[in-house]
Amino acid sequence: MLSLDLRTFIFTVINVLVLVFFLYRFLFKPVREILVARQNELDNSYREAEEANQKANALKKQYEDTMAQVDAERQEKLEKTRLQATSEYDEIIGNAREKATKIIADAKIEAERQAEQKQHEMEEEVAMLVAKAAYKIAASKDSVENNQKLYDTFLEDAEKKG
Repeated sequence: MLSLDLRTFIFTVINVLVLVFFLYRFLFKPVREILVARQNELDNSYREAEEANQKANALKKQYEDTMAQVDAERQEKLEKTRLQATSEYDEIIGNAREKATKIIADAKIEAERQAEQKQHEMEEEVAMLVAKAAYKIAASKDSVENNQKLYDTFLEDAEKKG
């Protein structure tokens, strides 16, 4: 049967306690320290990763802000350039219209001057023809036949010159 010896029991308990002590001292404690160190490393890694993520997000935000600013500046410059081009276009068109108006006015003045000159020349020619006719009438006899000849000559001269 089973007998229980106190010495064996005490020796077994002491052996178990010594074994637990050695296991705790040389196995559990170093393993626990390794686990704690490992946990600390993981915590540090997570913290560093989070910091890197925050820095990356900050850089991304800074980049987006910079790009938005560059885009706004680009739009502003484009608008300024558009306005400047429009004003230059309007100025060029205005200058062209002024020149065209001046050219037209000068052409009208020149046409009127030439028309007046032609009118004056025609008046001088008519006056000369009338004077010639009057001279011929005065120099010739007062015959109806002679007057008819002078009138026909006057008309022929007027047709040739006109």
